[in-house]
Amino acid sequence: MSFLINNVNELVKKVIIMIINGLLTFYLSLHLTNLNFSYIMFGLVLAISFLVGEILMPLLIGGSIIIENLSVFQSLLSGNVSISTTLIEKILIIIVFLLIVPIIHLAVRKNSRGLISASSLILQYFNPTYSFIFYFSGISFNENYIDGILSFLPFIYLLFNYNIHNLIVPLIFLLIASIIYSYNKHFYSIIGVFPLAISAYYLSTTFGISTIYYGIILSAVINVIDKVINTTKNIKENKEAFFALKNKITEEIKNITTALYSIKSDIGKERSDIIKLLDTTQTSLSSLQNKLNECNNLKCLNEINDELNNSKRILTIEINNVLFDLIREYNDFTLELKKIGVNLTELEYPKEEIKIEEIVNFYRQLKQTIESNLILATNIINNMIENLSKDLGIMQDKITIINMNFISSKLNGIDVSLIDKKLNSCTSKALEVVSVFGNEEDYELKKSLADLSLQQFTVSKLNNATKILEKINNIFLVDLSALNNSLKALSSIYNLPEIDNLTNLINIEIQTLQTPDMPYCEKISRLYNSISEIKEAIELANNKDTLTQLSELVETLLPQILETGEVNLDEVGINDKYVNFIIALLNKKGFNAKVEGNKILLKINSKE
Repeated sequence: MSFLINNVNELVKKVIIMIINGLLTFYLSLHLTNLNFSYIMFGLVLAISFLVGEILMPLLIGGSIIIENLSVFQSLLSGNVSISTTLIEKILIIIVFLLIVPIIHLAVRKNSRGLISASSLILQYFNPTYSFIFYFSGISFNENYIDGILSFLPFIYLLFNYNIHNLIVPLIFLLIASIIYSYNKHFYSIIGVFPLAISAYYLSTTFGISTIYYGIILSAVINVIDKVINTTKNIKENKEAFFALKNKITEEIKNITTALYSIKSDIGKERSDIIKLLDTTQTSLSSLQNKLNECNNLKCLNEINDELNNSKRILTIEINNVLFDLIREYNDFTLELKKIGVNLTELEYPKEEIKIEEIVNFYRQLKQTIESNLILATNIINNMIENLSKDLGIMQDKITIINMNFISSKLNGIDVSLIDKKLNSCTSKALEVVSVFGNEEDYELKKSLADLSLQQFTVSKLNNATKILEKINNIFLVDLSALNNSLKALSSIYNLPEIDNLTNLINIEIQTLQTPDMPYCEKISRLYNSISEIKEAIELANNKDTLTQLSELVETLLPQILETGEVNLDEVGINDKYVNFIIALLNKKGFNAKVEGNKILLKINSKE
């Protein structure tokens, strides 16, 4: 059925060509052979014409022209020059209009209507009755007007074969009919049957053949059948289009409604500003569904479809705006974090508009990415808050609510410039304290501390400061412990208040460094405040061996001192900076020693 509907004109042409080819073959065969053979050829050509009819038809037309004018062609072949010029012109006109013009029409326009008209006219030679039945078939199809005019051209040959005065009027009406038949709108082309009837009247008068009126009926049927089938096809297609569009709209409403619930569930609970839009769209969809249930024509469906597309478009734009706002809000948040050195990945804006069906999945993925990055940022900032407490004693509550607004509010409550100022002051003091101790790691520590002071405040700077200060705290603890041991050893030899005081100070500093809750910078500050005493203690510790040897020297010189009552420092080679230590040793032994110039005088107690 689809083949008939889609190719009705071509099918009608094939049928007509089959019949005309069969008739021409029959009469040509009858002219050349017997009746029985003619019937066989008729059936054979009728059958194969369905496939190759357009190829056979020019051959049959040419053969018919030759048979009809056989005597003329035989005379020409025999060299007879007595044939009249008029007869030759007549044959040439027949060949031009009945063979050449239709073949050109077929070759250029891929249309066989010219051949149908020509073969119908040729058939008039053999059987006018059948010829007039198909006489108007070629011009009757409802196709392009150019093909209509080209299919009319073979009729011009009649002007050269019959009384021109009797044929001009019918041929004019025939041309008008071919043009009107080509009018491709509604059923107006059937009006062409009226000028065709006038033409048929004149032709029947000229040729005296009444069967030409059957040709009018066939012509009208050929012109109308395509319209009837196309109309049936259009009705069917419109019906199918109606239900297809209705089903599409129904499915679209269903899909949008489902998407609305998902959007309200996923996005609406966090973006309350779109709830009103979602409710309005839902109301609009319900109204459209009611209209759809009452709709019974394509125009109504198209209007509903336009409204649905408009609602969907508005919803898509607004939701996309929400997504864009969320991305922009997040990217602004990342820029804020970059100020303190927290580098979160920025989100790219979608290159294309997100379809309504894809919005929820896109939002979920977007939300998951943002939440993952917010957790990362929260951990970094909480670590920063912890380090602020460790380093500077600045107490801040850690972030417990993970969202951009809360994190931004927390950052706004932290005075970064003040923190940086305090941290730089701390590292500067630490640098000076480190310089007092002569450790192998001094260079790296000094370099790290100096670099920190040159950096702008970032989370990384604070983290590095915490690591360095912790390392310094451990190094100082080891150094002070060693220093304390050296002072104790000296204190056991020399009974000097200065050494005891320094020992007590070092013990206090050790306890300070061991205090777990005290900020590193507070510990550094206390060491810094005692830096002169620490230098003095370090100097004593550095001279520990010398002072020990000094004690041994005094023991050696003691007999001489007891004999002379004095010690000349220049003579024994003792630096005057150690005078106090010698006096302390002598006093410890029960002698009363004092300094006069470069000598130490010894006064022996009376009991000795």
